[in-house]
Amino acid sequence: MNIVKNKILILFIAVTFFAVFLSIYFYKLNKVENVNVDIMENKESKTAEVVNKMSEAEKEEIIKKGREAVSQYEFKKEVVKSLNEELCEEIKDENYRDDCIFEISSTKGKGAYCDKINNDKLRIRCGEIDIFFNTISGDDGFLCYKLRDNDYKAACLNSFFVKLKDEKQCSEFDQKDQDRCSDIVFDLKSRNEKVSDYCTSIKDEALRKNCESRQFANDRDDDGISDSLEKSYGTNLDSPDTDSDGVTDGDEMQKYRTNLKIADTDGDGLSDGEEINSYKTDPVKADTDNDGYSDGEEIGNGHNPLER
Repeated sequence: MNIVKNKILILFIAVTFFAVFLSIYFYKLNKVENVNVDIMENKESKTAEVVNKMSEAEKEEIIKKGREAVSQYEFKKEVVKSLNEELCEEIKDENYRDDCIFEISSTKGKGAYCDKINNDKLRIRCGEIDIFFNTISGDDGFLCYKLRDNDYKAACLNSFFVKLKDEKQCSEFDQKDQDRCSDIVFDLKSRNEKVSDYCTSIKDEALRKNCESRQFANDRDDDGISDSLEKSYGTNLDSPDTDSDGVTDGDEMQKYRTNLKIADTDGDGLSDGEEINSYKTDPVKADTDNDGYSDGEEIGNGHNPLER
């Protein structure tokens, strides 16, 4: 389960980094739109399927909508939704046409139409899309240094930093990237191990504060009771169910008022978890139905502990 969570976390962070640098780029170009880049393992086949299935009538419908649009920006949005780069050429405004090709190429992770972009800087960046996606899907982080675009290079390196298990591995990268690498590794260790100790080693102030602000840092086993309270109660800080009775320490303390360190609070022969989850009896009352026989005795003899 932890491996699956880590893979999901790694993919999420890589996507986040990529979306952030795209947003920064468009801000510098004074664009008001946000670029939404969806990186998925099977997106290439899905987007290709959508485009291939698009009929001529559907293409004409998109073009018609664009011509009737209030602005070229609205037209561009319609075309980007279609994921068909050919339709970008129908956009009259050169800047929006370039943006259209770039956004679709980024979403699909393929730069086949990048040479049609007029803006030199954007064309160069678009031309590196193939290199970027092929690199982050591989195992060689040093290929990131072949990217000319600094934003791509940074996002590419970050996607590899999140795969590292030990900050000592950061020494293999260029000196200027080692601090960022170790910061990311310490941040992930804090997330995975649910402790705040690693946060103090993070040099970037914003990332360090974010790391220190996580609530789970005060509840190591995520059982709903802070570490400081668990220490005072004498419960296990690393186990959400100290007495292994099938009920978390947090629920025992806050919901059922049972003993966090004794599996059978009322001593009737049934664990608190059995009473709560299976038999629906009272875990703090040995004889739930007041018939003179304990709940454990009734269960053992085949009787209903809820009926007298």
